[in-house]
Amino acid sequence: MKNRANRYLALAVMAGFAAVALPAHAELITFRIDGTLTRVTDPNGVIPLAAAVGDAYSLFYTFESTTPGTRGGTTPPWILRYDAITELRVRLNGVDVALPTRFGEMTLENDNCQPFAGCTDSYGFVASNSVIDPLFLQAQLGMSSNTPAAGAALASLALPTEPLDAASFAARSVQLYFLDPFANHDGTLLGTVDSINPVPLPGAALLFGSALILARLRRKPVTPAASVVMSSS
Repeated sequence: MKNRANRYLALAVMAGFAAVALPAHAELITFRIDGTLTRVTDPNGVIPLAAAVGDAYSLFYTFESTTPGTRGGTTPPWILRYDAITELRVRLNGVDVALPTRFGEMTLENDNCQPFAGCTDSYGFVASNSVIDPLFLQAQLGMSSNTPAAGAALASLALPTEPLDAASFAARSVQLYFLDPFANHDGTLLGTVDSINPVPLPGAALLFGSALILARLRRKPVTPAASVVMSSS
């Protein structure tokens, strides 16, 4: 039994090294938005973060880069939607609030050119957990640009696997909406979008993750943690 466990451990470590060698465009990708808060509305103290206008914030979102795009019957051809976001994390004043998403749709608009109105490109998402969770969080990103020529901000409707240049979009903002569903109290944060950058997954973290997988296989399963986790960074 010990030899078998050692073989499993060796396989896990080898898998970790293989993961490190994967191309940059893996299936799960995380981007980090950095900006400054422009409005804080929280009359009942629902937001679990100390927040004030002018504070710097970060919003991390993880998405499945291989998700196929969809378009409803009435959706125009210059719009495509991706049900791709899997996780959100907000960082403010050294504290993180992280949660898996139960809804996370990314929307791309490319070369919506209208007579006398120019051409519009836009990129954004709406993502949230569930209203039955102890704390509901919905994050919205909206970035749009209107120019005389096509293709100014987005090259196509393909889901970008590299961060977009935020400066290419004239209008851009983030809204974070918090709700205590039991008390029916809510709060809102609005912020600028100053930059979007990739968040690399270190090779050491991949190896550690492989070891954790092995450890979990050798013990009794445990109940998943709550969907909202607060931790100091």
